[in-house]
Amino acid sequence: MKKSHLIATLALGCVLAVTGIEQDSQSLSASASSLLPYCSASSNQGGYWWTWTQSSIEKSCYTAYSKLIGMNQKIDWHYRGRYRSNGLNKGKILCNQGKSKKKVIGSGKAIFENGINMANELGWKGCVIILEQ
Repeated sequence: MKKSHLIATLALGCVLAVTGIEQDSQSLSASASSLLPYCSASSNQGGYWWTWTQSSIEKSCYTAYSKLIGMNQKIDWHYRGRYRSNGLNKGKILCNQGKSKKKVIGSGKAIFENGINMANELGWKGCVIILEQ
């Protein structure tokens, strides 16, 4: 393993350990079955990865970060939290090219598909999604 990848992997572990607790209190306001975890990470180099199919925020972020590191991209932005699996979700995408955030909505996981489609249509790179809680 290259030294830079080892450092990135160690840093990833530290970030996950520190940030893993933050969103857990939000899950207390709704039933665990209706809220599912997501994580979005992006790089100023243009890469991004969103994950919404894992069982925890920690696993979601590990996957998103690992994908960016695997593309030899630095993690510059990340947002994570929970989305409504069977309800309307509202949020915004924030990308390298846009000074303003673009609103996006969708039912369940469709919000992520809608956000990715919007970013692709705009030709934007390095995007994260920020959901309203």
